Amino acid sequence: MPPSPLMGGGRWFIDDVSHSIAVKHNNPETARKEIDGFKGFAKHVLNSKPFELDMSGHGYHWWQQMLSIDQLDTLKKVNSPLLIIQGGRDTSVSPQKIDEMMQRLEELEKNNIEYRRYDAFDHGLKNSDGKSLRKEVVGDMNMWLKSKIGDPEKHKIH
Repeated sequence: MPPSPLMGGGRWFIDDVSHSIAVKHNNPETARKEIDGFKGFAKHVLNSKPFELDMSGHGYHWWQQMLSIDQLDTLKKVNSPLLIIQGGRDTSVSPQKIDEMMQRLEELEKNNIEYRRYDAFDHGLKNSDGKSLRKEVVGDMNMWLKSKIGDPEKHKIH
């Protein structure tokens, strides 16, 4: 398999959704109620046969799959070079949960996976001023890919 870059996210999708809910509320009690409601929804999806569902534009099968995937288990099976990118100010997925998962992968000696955390960036790779820094991140990804595959000119068929 060729080397691949991947945007971050924690081991379990439910943790990322809970993080997203928590950061949008100023009131911890309101956040807790919404998180508990989502956890109830997740439990229902995971323990039910398929049913008619449209939540956030997604149906039962999408939610069931997203809530079932163990990212750690998936990443343990990846043997090709992989670069994971994460913004430290991400409000969509939990930077802390991906840090924890990456620590676990390091303990498992998964040295084919590299992790780049951009502390000043959000989920859209923007800084606190709202300036997009995607170009810089794409440049870093490009350098990483080149380090893994070498000079593409060498691989051309003449």
